[in-house]
Amino acid sequence: MNVWTNNVKMFVSTRASGSLFNCIRVQSYVTVAGNPGVGKTATMRYVALKMRRIGYRVVPTNTPMDIRNFSKKGKRMLFVVDDVCGQYTVDPYRKGRWQEMSEVIHQLLENKYCKLISTCILQIFNDVKFRSVPFLKYCECNLNSNELCLTSGERSNLALKYFKGKAGQVRAFLEEHDFFPLLCGLYQKTNHVDIKSFLEKPFDFYKEEIDYLLVSDCEKDQCKVCTLALCVIFNNRFKEEYLTRKNNEIQLVIQSTQLKCKLSKDSSFEKLHNALRTLDGIFVVKVDQCYRAIHDQLYDFLAYYFGRNMPELIIEHAQSDLMSDRFLWETKDNRTKNIVYTIIITDEHIRDIHRNNIKRLVERRSTCCFRK
Repeated sequence: MNVWTNNVKMFVSTRASGSLFNCIRVQSYVTVAGNPGVGKTATMRYVALKMRRIGYRVVPTNTPMDIRNFSKKGKRMLFVVDDVCGQYTVDPYRKGRWQEMSEVIHQLLENKYCKLISTCILQIFNDVKFRSVPFLKYCECNLNSNELCLTSGERSNLALKYFKGKAGQVRAFLEEHDFFPLLCGLYQKTNHVDIKSFLEKPFDFYKEEIDYLLVSDCEKDQCKVCTLALCVIFNNRFKEEYLTRKNNEIQLVIQSTQLKCKLSKDSSFEKLHNALRTLDGIFVVKVDQCYRAIHDQLYDFLAYYFGRNMPELIIEHAQSDLMSDRFLWETKDNRTKNIVYTIIITDEHIRDIHRNNIKRLVERRSTCCFRK
């Protein structure tokens, strides 16, 4: 909550934040929908803190069981959930939990003291599978809708807030991307000098940084590459305990990644921990003792980058949901498709994929399947 309070200092009030605040004061549950980078999480947290100021206890969660367990009759409670049914596609497990408890949650939220705000990318919100949890679609704040998308004035206010004296250089790019709020935050973290090149190709900054780290002979740089690759392998959920607790399976993955990044497999895990601390706030952020990319859009890029540059490592060790979400098996039917941040798997990798699937089956782990 302290991080939220600190980050909200840079928040620019919009008609969307005003609408969400008005909605949640009247309704028991509201879903904030929108494309990646439009400000769903920031808007939800801003409104949650406003609700706290009028007497609500704010409880961040990612499971419906917390609503059941922590709701108290007569106590003002506001539960907030990010990516309620998945980050990129509908997560059957998450959706199933909300579906199973929908009646209980609905009854709890009928109590005027208990409320819920969730965020969801439009791709999932519009998915037919999302309809199986009807109360999550009851009241929607769509940040990409004509009524709630950023106005020209709001974009200008964001530019003044984040780019300050250089805001004039941003004017030509104000309407360029719907994820302009994300670009503002990234610029502040990177301290990029050339505003024009950053706004034209925002992820080129990160590509150039990793390209440099990949060819560096400096051990500290190699540790940075290694930790970013590990964040991808563990699908944007690299637990801090992986570097401190002994787990043979996890250690094998880390050591394989160290070797791929030109480090000795006997290199101290503390050096990797130090690298993560260095990257904190620029590439990654620590949430609930887990390191993840500072934004889903940046993780999309990182997964694509390492999938292209270290395909064998990713194929051998990556979690199955990463593989199924982001890898596409190239066939004559989809050879000409241009799907952003999708990693193409050629026939050369199929033997490795089959071998790893057999190994996963023997170890009773989930196998990887690919889109064709």
